[in-house]
Amino acid sequence: MFWSKIWFFLVAVIAATGIVVTLVMPRTAEREAQSHEREVLSRACNVTEILLRDEARTRIEFAGQFARARGADMRIDQIAGRASRQGSLEADTISEGRQALADLLGEIRGAQPDFALLVDTRGRVVAQRGAESFEAGDALEGRPLVDEVLSGYVRDDLWVTSDLYRVAGAPIVLDGAFVGAVILGHSLGRDFADRIAETLDVEVAFYAKGSVYAASNPAQIHNQVLEPFEGLNGRAEDAGEPGDCGAYEPAVATAGGTSYTTLSARLPGEAGAVGGVYTVFVERTESVGLAGMLSRVQRSD
Repeated sequence: MFWSKIWFFLVAVIAATGIVVTLVMPRTAEREAQSHEREVLSRACNVTEILLRDEARTRIEFAGQFARARGADMRIDQIAGRASRQGSLEADTISEGRQALADLLGEIRGAQPDFALLVDTRGRVVAQRGAESFEAGDALEGRPLVDEVLSGYVRDDLWVTSDLYRVAGAPIVLDGAFVGAVILGHSLGRDFADRIAETLDVEVAFYAKGSVYAASNPAQIHNQVLEPFEGLNGRAEDAGEPGDCGAYEPAVATAGGTSYTTLSARLPGEAGAVGGVYTVFVERTESVGLAGMLSRVQRSD
């Protein structure tokens, strides 16, 4: 009788231990999977910032070469110098500026800029080619990139106009003096997002002014992603430093019955000043639990 009670006690202990393990192990595995998700997203967020910087360096170099280029018939430096001396831009100067930009763009091999601007020393648009609707005489003075380029620096930025553009500018020099600048803009579109997503094996989206401008995945999670950033326009100091992937905690967004874990960081430049962010996201690890674990057991197990 005594030994029967001992065996009953031992069986009860073993059964209780088994139940505890059965309940705890799925949760532990789920927690480990979610921790791995966070590591993957944090790494992808930081690498996205690095890729944006490296890509910006390439565009800056290209803008500098463009500013130093000389067309066969029309020299862009002479046109910029003449425009800078004119009180109001003359029609001939505007026409020659457009033609000079067209000639130089025609010599480019590979991806063309989506727009190109010729700017004089007053920050006025002398000529424009491409997708944007800048007009001759438009004043760009006061925009950080324009002011710095006209001071002799080469700079990059992100502009939000009708699209989100990666912009680079370089000064034009004539006889040792700065006489204007060229500004080249490349759309930050789906192709760019797809390249980053393929490189990092995560999805990525870019936002500014409360709208999505490029995303590698069609999942409609954008309103949920942007909710924490509402009201940041004009209060960029509340959004963390550009590229700071630790400024915000990972969040969960759902679309079409699929949940995603997301991590966001602020975009640099003008885009960041108007609430611009980029977000990396992956499908969320499903909650397992005992019922979920049992539902996945196969006969071979």
